[in-house]
Amino acid sequence: MSRLLTDACHQSQAIDDINQTLNHCNGTAKKHEGKTIIDELARLMYELQQNQPLSPLRYDGEPDIAQYNEELAKLGSPTWYNVPWLYSECYLYRYSHDPCLAPITQSCILRQPRFGENVANE
Repeated sequence: MSRLLTDACHQSQAIDDINQTLNHCNGTAKKHEGKTIIDELARLMYELQQNQPLSPLRYDGEPDIAQYNEELAKLGSPTWYNVPWLYSECYLYRYSHDPCLAPITQSCILRQPRFGENVANE
């Protein structure tokens, strides 16, 4: 469980970082992307902190989604604190590749000033 709480702290830091970066982004499309990402991370963080049941992953066209969801069904209705550790780690990793979070890899969100790039012109 302590590993999951560490993941929640990282999500909280990610939300803070995205908010800071959005303050330097000019484009409304980038701000909308950032809000979508923040909403998804906040939802996941809430579910994790409240020990909610893991939800089936949304289909994104990749064949591994079915495997994750089949394994989740075999586990019954596990919550974040009573799921096998390796499955929860893999689930979190795969969840982060959800199309709703995909903009994070393509936008100014990851190119913060501390990494040497100016996001104000985005």
